[in-house]
Amino acid sequence: MKNNIVEKVLDFEMVHWNEENLFIAHKANVITYIKNGKQKKIRIPTDSLGWKKLFMPLRKARRALRLDKTIIIPCNRGFAAVRNGRIYVYDDSSNTWNQSETRLNCRNPMYNAILNVEGTLYIGEYGKPNGVGKRILMSKDDGLTWSCVHQFKSDEIRHIHALLWDKYEQKIWIFTGDFNPEPQVFKADKNFNNFERVGGGTQHWRACHAIFSKNYVDWIMDCPLEKVHHIRLDRATGAISTGQSFAGPVWYVRKYGEIILAASAQEVGPSHMDKKLHLYKSTDLKDWTEIGTFEHDGWPKGYFRYGIMTAVRGQVPAFSCEGVKHYDGKTILIKS
Repeated sequence: MKNNIVEKVLDFEMVHWNEENLFIAHKANVITYIKNGKQKKIRIPTDSLGWKKLFMPLRKARRALRLDKTIIIPCNRGFAAVRNGRIYVYDDSSNTWNQSETRLNCRNPMYNAILNVEGTLYIGEYGKPNGVGKRILMSKDDGLTWSCVHQFKSDEIRHIHALLWDKYEQKIWIFTGDFNPEPQVFKADKNFNNFERVGGGTQHWRACHAIFSKNYVDWIMDCPLEKVHHIRLDRATGAISTGQSFAGPVWYVRKYGEIILAASAQEVGPSHMDKKLHLYKSTDLKDWTEIGTFEHDGWPKGYFRYGIMTAVRGQVPAFSCEGVKHYDGKTILIKS
């Protein structure tokens, strides 16, 4: 049975932005771009895909070959898109693509590891570990050229989970993973002149998101290895405390107006209490209520990825779904 908390289903593999005057989404090789009421259908460059692009029309093939993975963020020119280790910039005024000479040390960053702060773009590298390590890159020209502002050595972290803007401290927070002591949290100013470690070393510090408030920083553990908890960091003391537990690792949490939504993933590990994905709601970042459950679609996780619900940036409560029964390759709007 389909979930009764779903208000509407959109035929997009990922919605990257959904605000009053800006909507960016993609399916397969086509981006739907709506700005100030004007809609465009834009084809994503395929020059880096080689023979794999022949499988682009097939959803299951896209999923297995990771062809559905494109991360898009608005910028002054239009938007920047990251795909298969390449960075492309779409110029809205000329309707043209430009490719950056910079290549990533990974296929794609995680959804929350690409950031725009007042026109400056940042990317944190993901992917499998290697001898080069993982970089944080910065661009001040909408993604055309990039500089490395910080590089983690290969023995420091596995990869970068999130780059998040904290308006209260005017800092960028960096979350890394995966295995102890790799889960770490850092923060830096916009130019990375000051880079400091907040804490880490255990799974309590492993997350792909955070919610910032004046006195606290909150996240939920993205951890398949041990019991998952809501974690609260006290800004004044630097101490963390554990709150409510969850049915599995939580990848994405987002605040929509007065409500906060969190979705657990279906991956592999002892932290899972069942075989479902769970959707939670809170209004105070303290008490969480489960409002719905979803099933993994049963395709082998090693080849076709985990069950993931990615919280869409913007004003409308929505999640883009992968490996979710009934909703794989779709974006669902949630009844608020």
